[in-house]
Amino acid sequence: MPKVSIVIPYYNGNRFISDALNSIMDQSYSDYEVIIVDDHSNMESYDHLKEVVNNYPIHIKIIRHEQNKGIPSTRNSGILHSTGEYIAFLDQDDVWYKDKLQTQINIFSEYKDIGIVYTDSKINNIKKPYKRKLPNPYDLDFAELKQRIFNYWIFSSCSTLLIRKECFEKKGLFNTELYSGEEIEFAMRIIPDYKIFLIDQPLVNKRKHKSNASNSLKSQLTVEEYLLSKFIEIFPEFSIFKNSRLSKIYSNYAKSYIDVHAFRESAKLAFTALSLNPLNKKIYLLFPYFILQILKYGNSGQ
Repeated sequence: MPKVSIVIPYYNGNRFISDALNSIMDQSYSDYEVIIVDDHSNMESYDHLKEVVNNYPIHIKIIRHEQNKGIPSTRNSGILHSTGEYIAFLDQDDVWYKDKLQTQINIFSEYKDIGIVYTDSKINNIKKPYKRKLPNPYDLDFAELKQRIFNYWIFSSCSTLLIRKECFEKKGLFNTELYSGEEIEFAMRIIPDYKIFLIDQPLVNKRKHKSNASNSLKSQLTVEEYLLSKFIEIFPEFSIFKNSRLSKIYSNYAKSYIDVHAFRESAKLAFTALSLNPLNKKIYLLFPYFILQILKYGNSGQ
């Protein structure tokens, strides 16, 4: 069996790290190593991590950063210390279902041209109520795959990925300029040479809570703006579609800001989206919802 290196980025993650590790121990696939990279947690959290790790029957490697470097750098440290043929990532507050790794390894064994296999996921153990049905990226040609990534990015979580290590050796590590979304930028770089496969079943449970780094709308918007500029840098033929794509991004965040009652920020993004693409129907559909939410929450809105 090929070895899988499992990299867990850790930062003050006392609350959920045991659940993450237990989900690894419960995997039906057994040939793996576990590497936890501590991104300069406080000493209480770091000491807790060491105590937790000592309770497991296998050797778990811990690497500690001397200063906080961010999630992409933390993942990269794990990759550099890995010895496996494949690299998997499990965020400290997520868990895998039992057959996650085995199912992905089976796909890699069957298809030799794949660089990344990813799965669907649940959020707080709840399957997404609506999911846009898209073709498996493996079935798309190169032009179609570029269009897919441009329109929808492609991944939703690093915890769903299993990546052939040679992809990192040939294409470089994760981009450390990013706050998050590093896996999407990495996919942009490898698709000229590797295929991507989706296992359309939820094999990961993502926890969504107030302390998640990904909950910051402002930071996430900045990431998407960067990803768009990076995509166009790699594939300049898409530059003519930049304004329309940016308009869609801003309209999505305008809706998200309404949901958290940040009405001023929502209005700014909505009008910016409209200026970029007056034909963006989502903006016009957003206005009635905007008015209703202001009437309901206006006094408490921002």
